Amino acid sequence: MHGIPIEGERVVLRDLTISDWPVIQEYARDPNVTRLILPSPQTPEQTKAFVQRAVARSLEEPRQWYELAIVQKIDARLIGDCRISIENFTYQQGSMGCFLRPEVWNLGFSTEVCGLMLRFGFERLGLHRMWAACDAENRPSGRSLERNGMRREATFRESVLRQDGFFHDTEVYAILKDEWTQRTHHLRGLALETVSN
Repeated sequence: MHGIPIEGERVVLRDLTISDWPVIQEYARDPNVTRLILPSPQTPEQTKAFVQRAVARSLEEPRQWYELAIVQKIDARLIGDCRISIENFTYQQGSMGCFLRPEVWNLGFSTEVCGLMLRFGFERLGLHRMWAACDAENRPSGRSLERNGMRREATFRESVLRQDGFFHDTEVYAILKDEWTQRTHHLRGLALETVSN
């Protein structure tokens, strides 16, 4: 339904199931993950409620929320979760976000997942613009967005109170469908040129 699951080179994005919550709880309480992403470590009750809400939203029509598990193809291990949401049906605006287990950081998974979410949003959902936000100190996340052609549009100063007791800046990145299409065609052209040489 709606093009789910979404298959990439190394991962598959599928709908969350209730049985996923214990794995998600492992990284939802990890200080390395929560430091720059969540306001505080999540309790088991919060994680269960999150997954239950995601499953319920997956059945809605028209569907607005896509809370998806990130599963590594090589061993079927759940390594994170991601979200695509239609923020405005009329203006065709969507947002997205991604959480990964620390042991798979800096291996290119975030960049791959970001690319899959953009493809899904533009090709399957027919969105015109997609955006994502991250903590200004989370430079690896920002780079993953930039590698997929998204550009930084704004910095919201001291917009989030983190668990360290300080307010943090949030950076917003976005890309339009035309920009994504042009970039995709350009990259395909380069790939074909490389193969022919």
